[in-house]
This record gives sequence, structure tokens and C-alpha cells, in this order.
Amino acid sequence: MSDVQKLSLTVLHTVAEFLALLPAEHLDDLAAGAARLAIIPKDSSEPLLLATAAAPKRASTRSAPKPPPAPAPEIVALVEQLDSMETREGAQALLKGVSAANVKKMAVALGIGAAPSKADNVTKLVEFTVGNKLNSAAIRQL
Repeated sequence: MSDVQKLSLTVLHTVAEFLALLPAEHLDDLAAGAARLAIIPKDSSEPLLLATAAAPKRASTRSAPKPPPAPAPEIVALVEQLDSMETREGAQALLKGVSAANVKKMAVALGIGAAPSKADNVTKLVEFTVGNKLNSAAIRQL
């Protein structure tokens, strides 16, 4: 592994630890693009302005979009079951017995968007839930 790769993994590990400590509302803001991370040099109080950074968005005169309706209790229960899974295989087995329509509703409820097929939605759901937990655990062990 090159020095750049090792340094990248170290930085990713540090960022993962930082993100694990953030409250959910801050993570939601980051995911929605309403907040961003910045690099502040040690001897400064101002963040670096990167050449690729986009200009700040201007306030819109449009009203905010309406939030999607709350998912049905059965969908919430399925999402909670899925989130409790510890392996990708277990998550896939759980979703195998769920209808395509409910798998799609689960994807929408988690905010990852629905794919055209059940198989694609199952893959997205498994990776978004169990896959992310396993990846985070692996990064923390580095």
C-alpha cells in the first residue's frame, strides 16, 4: 500500500469517527447538502476556500417542498428489522419474503430512492443498512 493510500485511510478513519459522534440532524443536513464540511488550518480561524468549491447558494423565493408522508407502521417495522440485521445474507433473507411494493416503500422511507426492480431495491437496502454498518466497523478497525 502506498503512502498516499495509507494517509487516505487514516483520514477516512478520522472522518468516520467524527461523523459517528455527530447528532442525526447534522448528518441529515450534510446528506441533504444543507451543510458541508470544511478544512480549517491549525493556525487559522477561517476555512480554506478550495478552487472546486461551489459558490454559496442564494436563498430561494420558492416555498420549501412538502416532506413525503410518513411511512406506514408495517414499513417502519420492516425497516427496523432490517436495521437490526448483522449480515448481508440475513438482510437479503429478510427482504426475500417482503413484497416488491413494500421493498420499494422501504427504500423510499430510508430516503435512498426506489429502483425499477425488487432485486435492485434489495441490493440498495442491504448496502445502505447492513453494508454501511459493516464498512464502518471495518474502517474503525484500521
